[in-house]
Amino acid sequence: MNRTMRAMLLALLVAASMVPATAGDDVGFDEQRIAFTWHRATGEPLDLRELAERSEIVQRSSGFDRPDAIAAELARLQGLFDAADAATVFTLTTREYVEEYDHVRGEFPVQGLQPGRYVSFVYPERASPVREYRLVFTGADAARAIPMPDKEQARVFDTRLRQAHRSLEHRMRFRVVGKGDPEGMVTGARVVRAQLLESVLLDHGGGVVHRTDLSMPAEASATVATFDPVQADVAGLRIGIPADDLARTLARLYGEPVRHDFKAPDGNGLAGWLGAETGRCHALAGSHDRRRFAPGVTCVQAWYDAEGIVRHLRVQRVFGYHRSPDLFRQALLRKYGPAAQGGGAGRSGASYAWGEPVTFHRDAGEAPLQRHPLTAHWSQESGWSVAGGTVPVLMTLELLDAAWFAARGR
Repeated sequence: MNRTMRAMLLALLVAASMVPATAGDDVGFDEQRIAFTWHRATGEPLDLRELAERSEIVQRSSGFDRPDAIAAELARLQGLFDAADAATVFTLTTREYVEEYDHVRGEFPVQGLQPGRYVSFVYPERASPVREYRLVFTGADAARAIPMPDKEQARVFDTRLRQAHRSLEHRMRFRVVGKGDPEGMVTGARVVRAQLLESVLLDHGGGVVHRTDLSMPAEASATVATFDPVQADVAGLRIGIPADDLARTLARLYGEPVRHDFKAPDGNGLAGWLGAETGRCHALAGSHDRRRFAPGVTCVQAWYDAEGIVRHLRVQRVFGYHRSPDLFRQALLRKYGPAAQGGGAGRSGASYAWGEPVTFHRDAGEAPLQRHPLTAHWSQESGWSVAGGTVPVLMTLELLDAAWFAARGR
């Protein structure tokens, strides 16, 4: 094949690959299209040129043809990226494990849709380091179990499941709607939030065992709740209020606060801080500190701007040992809604975040951080025991006036 024919064929392939799917079309489980849709919808950076350079067609090209091959592949990828549409419907088919019958709830739980579960895929395959995407489903509550309150019916169905080793085919239709696990249990650099539209469980013969329709009108599914830190509170305390008002509240609740004005505003424009505590929120060596570090202890710190308005708030509280740490996650999600980011709750602790990150400056010489308007972190304070040998839990919540910090960063 001569060079002219190769060029024509390459152009035709590029043109064909750039034809977008019609909004709402079902395109199966296309890892590349899912990744592109997620990056385009969330604004997470994606280096298309790097993908082009690592592509198989470029790797196979000669040194002479390499620049043209990179340009053509980059154009192809850019076309696919520009065509990525959040209305696109994807379909995933997997083997599903149906758990034992829940006699209390009268249902068979579907393992793959339980909180903390996700579908993992890698794109591109030859990337180094590996770029893993974790797909989590939102709006899946109704599909998390097969309801069967009639125990005689459930007994017959359980027999069928045992014969099939409790395995069914699971076909799920979904759209990409955002980032982060709304349950706050799946973490990672690329957590793809997907709206589950339909869940169909089939037996080995292809017969439908259970179907759940979760589709919503387009306008409803496109509505995404936005976390507003100004409307939120931490232990009843808020940002955006005068520091003098907060000081009076702290004096009434925890004791007279300590106040310190900075000689000059810091890198964030904060001009001072005030704090109050009923004990010590960090365990330090010494029996006196051990007595002050105990369940029920609360510590509050607040930073205010030059006008005396609170812009940053931190509240810490010590809880007794908890045998069910996931209750902390559940309480946080009930109060603040779906988390933008979250780590799986284990016995050592977990972290969660809400809202879009803003720039937060640290001390001189240190790189600024991207911080969420609300963060929550709890941890078992291992090595310390109180109240008869139990290991306490330290919960820390921080609230930032995101709009104020963002305005200063512009």
